[in-house]
Amino acid sequence: MALRRGETFFLTNREIMGDATGVSVSYPSLPDEVKPGDTILLADGTIELQVLKSGGQDVQCRITVGGRLTSHKGINFPTRTILASAFTKKDRKDLLFGIQNKVDLIGLSFVKDAGDIETVKNFLKKASADIPIIAKIERKESLEHIDDILSAADGIMVARGDLGVETPLERIPQVQKMLIRKANALGKPVITATQMLRSMVDHTRPTRAEVTDVVNAIYDGTDAIMLSEESAVGQFPVESVQTMAKVAQAAEEEFPFDQFLQKD
Repeated sequence: MALRRGETFFLTNREIMGDATGVSVSYPSLPDEVKPGDTILLADGTIELQVLKSGGQDVQCRITVGGRLTSHKGINFPTRTILASAFTKKDRKDLLFGIQNKVDLIGLSFVKDAGDIETVKNFLKKASADIPIIAKIERKESLEHIDDILSAADGIMVARGDLGVETPLERIPQVQKMLIRKANALGKPVITATQMLRSMVDHTRPTRAEVTDVVNAIYDGTDAIMLSEESAVGQFPVESVQTMAKVAQAAEEEFPFDQFLQKD
């Protein structure tokens, strides 16, 4: 659905059928945590709202930057620290399902600090499971506690979608390089993700800039590169995977392995 600048729009913790006037969110305490004047971003920052009124079950907003909104898109709060847990009741239920089905890795979203990781470790221990935890770095707070997070987690993901909303866009390349460098120094796996081949959602070929982005992440020392909407909802999922693999293989032919092996 299309949200138009200047119109009012509400977010609610009630379960409703969303339309151009308002939608449900899965964060029950949201109306208590935002205040008039706060900025709320939807869909990786492509839609911007300003809070007019908050209380009860609803947050009334004005649309300051419009755009197209679809189901299950992310929500960010650049002007306020939200107290949401990185490990929700639904996460616990989902993780039990994952344990039963022998998942190989756990990706923990919106990690704030090492305590979030320890919470999941304790849950796994009680469930007699030992599964590596990948901390998704996508909040300002996670950058502030990155050394502790790296020590606690089995690996990290440079999750550039939400990170690019929580952090100024012009800083993302430096942040990405810093995260990869720190993970490499500790011998922790690092995954680089989000919009690596974004144009392949709708087209059979990536842009030159996207190919260069993938290669630069590899040259920086990332251990894995990941597709998201390209393979999840895109029109050319198989071609996206094939292209990513081809680009990675070409990059590895020129990769300076000796320089990385000689690092202190």
